[in-house]
Formats: sequence, C-alpha cells, structure tokens
Amino acid sequence: MCMGGKDTSYETDDLRVNVVLAIQQVPKKDPKIAAILMKCTSLPPFTVDVKVRTGLPIFDFTACIGWMNGALHLKIYKGYF
Repeated sequence: MCMGGKDTSYETDDLRVNVVLAIQQVPKKDPKIAAILMKCTSLPPFTVDVKVRTGLPIFDFTACIGWMNGALHLKIYKGYF
C-alpha cells in the first residue's frame, strides 16, 4: 500500500476490521445512503466484508474492471439461466 508517496505496510486483518467499522458508521449517520463507492484501489479486498456488514451495494475498482471487460467481450444472450 502506498500512502503519501511512501510504502506502508499494515496487518491485513487489522486493516479489514478498521475499514469495515469505519464504513459501517456512514449509513447509520445518513440512512439515505443506498450504496457505497470504494474509490481507493487498496479497498477491494474488503468489499465482501463491507457488503456482508452493511447489506448495501458496493462499487469498487474490481467491479469497474469487470464492467469494462464486459463491454469489450460481449456475450450472446441465451437467457438468464
């Protein structure tokens, strides 16, 4: 992880707990929030944890890559199942 131009290392489990706890507070403060945008490219490893704890849709860099890939590699529609 790079913070302020310097390499910084964190314990992943500690960072996961801190990220989830911080993000959990946001919908409690503003119940109108209906989705979460994780702008930092260091946060996708915690997307599932945040989703489980908040129940909200999460948009992150990994999802963006999936959308772009889907636009470049179209599939023939064969139904939903």
